[in-house]
Amino acid sequence: MDLLIATAASFLLVIVVFLLLENTSHTSIIDFVWCFGVTGASVFYAIYPDTEITSLGWHLIVLQLLWFARLGGMIIYRTLALEKEDGRYRRLRESWGERYRQKLFRFYIFQGLGIILFSLPVWSALLLQTEITKFGIVGEALCLIGTIGAFASDWTLTKFRKTPGNSGQVCKAGLWRYSRHPNFFFEWLYWLGLAFLGINGVNSLWIFVFPVMVLVFLLFITGVPTVEAQALRSREEAYRKYQQATSMFVPWFPKNRAE
Repeated sequence: MDLLIATAASFLLVIVVFLLLENTSHTSIIDFVWCFGVTGASVFYAIYPDTEITSLGWHLIVLQLLWFARLGGMIIYRTLALEKEDGRYRRLRESWGERYRQKLFRFYIFQGLGIILFSLPVWSALLLQTEITKFGIVGEALCLIGTIGAFASDWTLTKFRKTPGNSGQVCKAGLWRYSRHPNFFFEWLYWLGLAFLGINGVNSLWIFVFPVMVLVFLLFITGVPTVEAQALRSREEAYRKYQQATSMFVPWFPKNRAE
């Protein structure tokens, strides 16, 4: 029942946001709404009236709130810093033309589906496990490392972009020296940690389908392809050299020519 309620609430949320924002230049707010929805659904699963809040439930609530503070805060900062419409959504508006409203609605509905998909790891962990096990300790460590690593990556990139003279340059500071997408890598590490929190014997190993799903999204759908395409449009030569010298995803030592 909790999953059905969360599903209905998620789709209702994105539909309301669509109706409020469809004729504005602030449609990128859906990014924050998605983040808020995933966290809200996850917390709801843990406190749903038909269940007690277990030890694992409390830990998951704290981890998800930390995830929301990191990602949601970054999205809000990025949105407020923009003086005009987010470039990604402006390009969608231009490419969709006369069918913009219909396609934007479908896009928002897809975000509602995304809320449920990305909250399923927490729902599954609570279904499989109630306490923090040895695997759970590993999972918590991965979640915390992922949150800290993603925050450090975002912070470094934000500082780089705000530094005068860096326009058109590629950030190679901090973790960006070892990975072209350290924020995505550590984001994935967080979701891998959630899977470990739900392990309850061999029969529960199916929960690892969720970090695999997140990995597919990051590497092939919404993450790396979008960011790299934008980077090549804005600073092609410099970014191609960066691609040749730096690991795409997993942090690793750069090739000598990156020095």
